[in-house]
Amino acid sequence: MSKQLTYFGKYKPAALKVAVRQFSYRFLLSLCLFLLTLFSLTLHASPVGIFILVLINVTFCSDIFFRCAGKDLLHGRCSFAVLVSMCVGAGFIYSLCNTFLSRPLAGPEHTDVYAYVPFVLTLALWAQQRMTREHARARVFIKKLDDFLPKSGRLLQNGEPRKVFVHELKPGD
Repeated sequence: MSKQLTYFGKYKPAALKVAVRQFSYRFLLSLCLFLLTLFSLTLHASPVGIFILVLINVTFCSDIFFRCAGKDLLHGRCSFAVLVSMCVGAGFIYSLCNTFLSRPLAGPEHTDVYAYVPFVLTLALWAQQRMTREHARARVFIKKLDDFLPKSGRLLQNGEPRKVFVHELKPGD
């Protein structure tokens, strides 16, 4: 069995293993598509056209969350990626049904939900980008802090000091 990376004594979420720039690119694309969707909604564009914009947004921007959610669920963990995937997927499927079924489902009109799906996705990408960036900075800080720790020390044995390396010390020395 492979050794799992730990994150405060637990399995490290898969999204924290992804590079920050992947979230940055997806965030910028999602933001542009979200603004385009809002613009289309204010002009009362065709629901099918709005659906295509949201489909592009969900396809190209939420793929990272779905992959990370799959990895986290395989390890039996519920992470931020799992929650975002559920929200985006449920909102998109609900909007899809309201757009293409002859009889709409109960609730708000499909165009209203089409505004929420890209908004939630854009907000989640921004939050995950910030979280991943801070995690990377903390890792670099801890690595630099480790450089300041002494590599050797003096151990007093039988009244005489002896130079030893840190990895040679045992509890109680």
